[in-house]
Amino acid sequence: MCGIIGLYQKTLSPSNEALIKKSMAYLMKETEVRGNDTSGLQIKNGASFDKYLFKRNFKSSRLIREKAYKAMVKEALFTKGAFVSVAGHCRMQTNGDCMIEFNNQPTIKNDTVCVHNGIITNIDALWANHSELKREYHIDTEIICDFFDAANEKEGYDDILSRLYSEIYGETTFGLMPSTSDDLIFATNSGSSYYIYDEAAGFFVFASEYYIMKKYCDTFASEVGHLTIQHLAPGTAVVIDEKSGAFETAPFAKLSGKRHSSVQAYAMHIDSVLIDKERSNTQSEYTADEAALLEYNEEALLSLKRCTKCLLPETFPFIEFDEAGVCNYCHNHVTPTLDDKESLADVVAESKTGNDKKFLLTFSGGRDSSYGMHILNQMGANFFSYTYDWGMVTDLARRNQARLCGKLGVEHIIVSADIDKNRLNIQRNVRAWLKRPSLGLVPLFMAGDKLYFYYANKVAKDNEIGNLVVLCDNPSEVTYFKSGFSGAKPKFKGKAQIFSISFWDNVRMVGYYFKEFLLNPRLINRSLLETLKAYLSYYLIPKHYINLFKYIQWDEKTIEKLLKEDYEWELSPDTDSTWRIGDATAPFYNYIYTTVAGFSENDTFRSNQIRDGVLTREEGFKMMMRDNRPRYESIKWYLDTIGIDFETAIKKINAIKKLY
Repeated sequence: MCGIIGLYQKTLSPSNEALIKKSMAYLMKETEVRGNDTSGLQIKNGASFDKYLFKRNFKSSRLIREKAYKAMVKEALFTKGAFVSVAGHCRMQTNGDCMIEFNNQPTIKNDTVCVHNGIITNIDALWANHSELKREYHIDTEIICDFFDAANEKEGYDDILSRLYSEIYGETTFGLMPSTSDDLIFATNSGSSYYIYDEAAGFFVFASEYYIMKKYCDTFASEVGHLTIQHLAPGTAVVIDEKSGAFETAPFAKLSGKRHSSVQAYAMHIDSVLIDKERSNTQSEYTADEAALLEYNEEALLSLKRCTKCLLPETFPFIEFDEAGVCNYCHNHVTPTLDDKESLADVVAESKTGNDKKFLLTFSGGRDSSYGMHILNQMGANFFSYTYDWGMVTDLARRNQARLCGKLGVEHIIVSADIDKNRLNIQRNVRAWLKRPSLGLVPLFMAGDKLYFYYANKVAKDNEIGNLVVLCDNPSEVTYFKSGFSGAKPKFKGKAQIFSISFWDNVRMVGYYFKEFLLNPRLINRSLLETLKAYLSYYLIPKHYINLFKYIQWDEKTIEKLLKEDYEWELSPDTDSTWRIGDATAPFYNYIYTTVAGFSENDTFRSNQIRDGVLTREEGFKMMMRDNRPRYESIKWYLDTIGIDFETAIKKINAIKKLY
C-alpha cells in the first residue's frame, strides 16, 4: 500500500509559485508515513508543454532535500502563465521489485502518467483477459495506464472508469494524467481520498488521508484560506480540465463522460536513479536440503505429559496438574460470555450520525480483522480501517486487505514504519539471541509490531473519533507462556486482555530482561529504544477499545467459509491453517517454541477452544500436530528478509537444550 498526492493550479504566477513548491514538499513529506521504500512525482507545465519526472529509491523526506529535485522543480515552474499539475507517490513495495526503475511510481507508459495506491489482486487474470494489451512491467499500476490508452475515442471517462473498476479486484485509488487529453483525474473504490478545491483561485490539492489534508490546511491557512476538506467517496472520481480549470466530481455513472482530445505534445524530462544496494527482502531459492534441516520430532512431542482435558504439556510455564491430570490453566479458565449484541447495534447506529462518530477498525489483514470488516459493513457502520506495517506484514496479508477494502469500499489508512530500519533491528536481536538463546527473549523479535497500539490511538486522535476503536481480538488466542518464560506468573483473570499484566509481573519481567542483557551485551544495540517503545505501547498505554468478539460469536468454520467464498481470501501455500498467515514472524518463533519447549501458540489456541467446548480434545490434538509442522517457505522468507543465514540459524536452534 502507498500514499499519493495531487496538486493543480490553473495559472502559474510569481505570486503562487512559492506556495506550489512548499505544498509539493510538505505533502510528499507528510505522505511518507504510508510508504518509504521509494518516492517520486510528476510535474506538468501547461505553458512550456513539458513534463518533469523525478523519482528515487528512498523515502520522500530525503527526496525533497536532493539538489537535483530542487533544480528540477525550479526548471519545471520557470515558465509562467498557464496551468501546473502535480502527481506524487510514496511507495511501500508490493508488486514489482523497487530496484527496477519502471516498477516505481509515478508510472509512465505511452506518455500516460499514473500514481496508484492499493493492490490489484487479479492482475494476472486481467492481462490474460486483455491480450490486446502488452505487459512490460511487473507493477500492477501499468494496466490502469493501458485501460486509458487503449480506450475507444468515443468512450468518456465514465465508461473507462466503470469498465476498469468492474474488472479489477482489490483496493485501488489512483491519480492519472492521460496521454490523450489535458486532464487530471483522481478516482477511488475505497475512499482513501481527500481534497480541497478553490474554484476562484483554480487551486486543487489531493491527499490519501483526512489527517494529512487537515495538517496541510492548518499549516497553509494564511495562504489558501479556510477551505472545506472534501471526501472522495468510494466509486467516485474527480476530473479537472487542466486548460480551462473546469472541475467535476461525481460517481462514475454520473460523470459527464467528456474527454478532451486537444492534447498538446509534451516533452518529457526524466530524472530517476537506481541505487545499487542489496535489498533485504530479496528472496533466495528454496531447497530441499535446507528444508530437511527443520526438525519435527513427533515421537518426542507425543511422549510429553499433557493435560488430560486440554493439550498443554508439562513444559508450559507455571503449569501444575491435579491427581486427574487436569492442569491449573483448565481449572482457572473462564469461558467468555457475549455481551448483548443490541448494545453494539446502538453504538453502530450512533456512528451513522456523522464523521465524529466513525469507527476505526484495526485491520491486520488476518482472518479475524477481515471478518470484523465484513461484520461492521453488514451492520451498516460508518467506519474506516487502519494498518500498522512494521516490516513483517506479508504480501499475502496486503493482498487480502486490498480484496476486502476494494470490494466493500472501505477507506484504509496505512502507517508504515521505516521498514529497512525495523528489519535491521530484528536482525540485530535475532543474531544476539542466537549467541545465547533464551525463550523469554523471543518476544524481542516481535517488538516492532507492538507500536500497533500506539498508532491505533494516534490515528483515532488525529481523526477525532474518540474511543470508537474496534479490535477484533479472538478470545481463543490468549496465551500466557511468552511472558511466563520471562518470569510473569498468570493471574487467571478470565476477562483480562492479552496485553494486561500486573505491577509485580512487570517488575519480574524487567528484572529478567535486565539480567539477560547483562549476560548477553549484544542485545544492547540500536534496537533498544524501539524495544522500550514497544514495551510501553503493549503494556502501559491506555487501550479503550471495542472488542468486536465480545458481542459477535467467533466461529472458525463460519469465518473461513465466508472469507474464502465471498472475498476469494488467499491462503498460504505452506500450511492448511488460516491463522497467523499474515505475520511473517510467527512461523519462525513458533518453530523455536515447538523445537525447544515442545509446544507453540497452536497448543494454547486449540486448548482454549477445547475448554470452551468448540473442539473435542481429539480434534484439537490433530489440528495442533498439523499446525506445528515447520513452515519452511515462510521461515526461509523471514530469515532471508532480515539477512540471517537459514542454515546457521536453524542449526543453532536445533542445538538448544530441549525442555523435554
